[in-house]
Amino acid sequence: MYSIMSCSDHPLVKLKPMRMFLSTCGILYVWSLPLLAMIGFAEPGSHSISEFIANPPATGAMAAISMMPLTLMWEYQDVIIMHYKNGIGKKPMYYSLTAFQIFYGMFLICTYGYVPNWLHTTTVVVFGTSFITHSALVIKYVQTNKYSTTVLCVGIMSFASLLFVKGMWFWAMECLGLSSMILFTPLDWVFLIKQEKNRMEELEKSLPVNVSSTENL
Repeated sequence: MYSIMSCSDHPLVKLKPMRMFLSTCGILYVWSLPLLAMIGFAEPGSHSISEFIANPPATGAMAAISMMPLTLMWEYQDVIIMHYKNGIGKKPMYYSLTAFQIFYGMFLICTYGYVPNWLHTTTVVVFGTSFITHSALVIKYVQTNKYSTTVLCVGIMSFASLLFVKGMWFWAMECLGLSSMILFTPLDWVFLIKQEKNRMEELEKSLPVNVSSTENL
């Protein structure tokens, strides 16, 4: 049986302010792409994240802001599955997260306008599909907080809506889906720590008070 002290002191559980900022600054980046296009950093006249980042600086920035969210996804999964779920779902979630990271990398490599459109479109489809698959496994095995589960479901629906929306709505749904993907891990992590602290406080209150000590015997 684990205790909140051992879990909260685990280096993978602590989310320091800088890690929290670095894990979520990607949300600011994708929603700021139209403004960045106005100053020449991103591609003007675009209607998707892929089009906006279709140059070396913008793609490089996208890769840079993805580093911490992807790292936290692995750390979160290791902590939850190994320390809280006794290894249940370890293999399927390992494979799904591996596939997601590979396909996300392919999406960044196969930049819009630099490779054939069919290849770029394929990477977008498999990247989105792998995210939905991994999200479904997270919901199944992790039993996430209701707020973070809602965020994850919003991300799934946003990626699925890309089959139907066009124009700037396509960009907006991409941003919403990516924002949900980035926000889920730190959000559920924070709720988990709070939940475990509350659980341990309730447990301590239920224990009998030891009014004597061995020193007085």
